[in-house]
Amino acid sequence: MATIYKALGRHDEALKSMQKLAISVFQGQGGPGTSLIGLIKLAGFYYTMGLIYLGKQNYHIAIYMFQNTLVLLRDVIANELLALCEEAGIFSMDGYDYMKTWQGNPLDLAKTYNKLGSAYLSLKQFRAAYHYLTKALVLQLRFLPEMHYHTAITYFNIGSLYQDMSDYTSALKSYFKALDIFKLSRQSTDFNFPITYGRIAQVYELKCDYEMALENYENALNHAADIKESIKQLMNIARIYNKMMKYPKAIEKSEKAAELCRKYSQPITSLFSEKDNIMILQ
Repeated sequence: MATIYKALGRHDEALKSMQKLAISVFQGQGGPGTSLIGLIKLAGFYYTMGLIYLGKQNYHIAIYMFQNTLVLLRDVIANELLALCEEAGIFSMDGYDYMKTWQGNPLDLAKTYNKLGSAYLSLKQFRAAYHYLTKALVLQLRFLPEMHYHTAITYFNIGSLYQDMSDYTSALKSYFKALDIFKLSRQSTDFNFPITYGRIAQVYELKCDYEMALENYENALNHAADIKESIKQLMNIARIYNKMMKYPKAIEKSEKAAELCRKYSQPITSLFSEKDNIMILQ
């Protein structure tokens, strides 16, 4: 239930659900203990709590939860598995040598590194964000198919990092890599394309390359998954036309966005998602 509430953006209800889970599973059974299954459950618990706090934009607590997840995945669970090998008398097999250097399931680690990087990015702690996002990417490129959806998410997050650092060339490279994977991935959602095209357009706008910004905002509009997204992209396009001093086009797109607001009962504040849009409608 907690993951459903989180997906719906009902984070407080998700937290309550996780609290009930903690009471019923951990306290009700005398705590998770040190059993392997208990430790795996505890790692999953911390990870889900981290996701919820990330959704609530409480980034410091999210980081704390994800760091606890990492400790369990890399150290505690790995040591428990090694101890099980020793108890079973497995010393000479290749598996034992592997277990001595094993640091957890690489894909679980990659997911956690990715979320940690996202949390640090939201706090504008770029060095830490880069550290964890690149660790996630290294694992994903090694253990996942080259064009896997999760790898695209990491490329997108790295693009966001470079964009915030004003490294626009690197940002575009990462965003386009993410876009290429989204186009081939069956896991891609209706929101992946407008968001990624929109970010690419933002970077071109920051570079004052308005022709490319316009092209990509139009791509974002063509892939808009709902009315709210369409309104947002129309206003982005209007803003670019305004910067290009093509005022009739700017007015046309602004009026179309306003008409969608009226037709579909969207709040008029949807027209002012970007501060520069106010100038267009005055």
